[in-house]
Amino acid sequence: MHTNRMRSRARQAALILLTLACGLGPTGCACMHNSHASDDLDALRAENLELRQTLESTRQALEASDSQRSSLESRLADAGSVSAAATASAAPIGANTSFSQIEGVETVAGGGSITVRVPGDILFDSGKADLKKGARSTLTEIAQVIKSDYADSTVRIGGHTDKDPIRRSRWKDNLELSSQRAMAVQRHLRKQGVDAANMYSAGYGSLRPRATKKLSRRVEIEVVLNE
Repeated sequence: MHTNRMRSRARQAALILLTLACGLGPTGCACMHNSHASDDLDALRAENLELRQTLESTRQALEASDSQRSSLESRLADAGSVSAAATASAAPIGANTSFSQIEGVETVAGGGSITVRVPGDILFDSGKADLKKGARSTLTEIAQVIKSDYADSTVRIGGHTDKDPIRRSRWKDNLELSSQRAMAVQRHLRKQGVDAANMYSAGYGSLRPRATKKLSRRVEIEVVLNE
């Protein structure tokens, strides 16, 4: 009898445990399921936030790139305009000044000045710095234009030679010869009434050659335009 009573109590305890397990089982599973769902939702929210931040950064970078491109395009356009203007101003100006009416000279403009190029063969004999008779009339015409149109302007006179070394001359080298030629032109312009205080002369020898030897032998009279 005692054994039967113990077996009955064991069955009751088992039934109680089974009942508790059945009651708690579904609730426990539901809680675990809800916990996993909450974690997944938090992860999705974090990923969504990260994607939004990346999208915003990309948008800002694109806007900055567009702004930089517009700025570069504007600068390129401005540079093109300046280059075109500089090219136009450096071109031979032909009949745009009174200097162009003087026979045998070339007139060019650029950098705020007008330069009259007088061929050396018109002005001097080979290896000499004395003006030819025919050169005086050309320089006199140049002096008249300076006095009438550019009386207050600075006048720079530069002598130039070719690269051939001097063989028969009183001057020791091309640099000295070109300096003497520039001074000879300056003296004649002064005699014709050009203000001596506005004139400067220098010799460059063969340091600034042109395309040919003949073109390299020259005197350049540069009139600096007053602003």
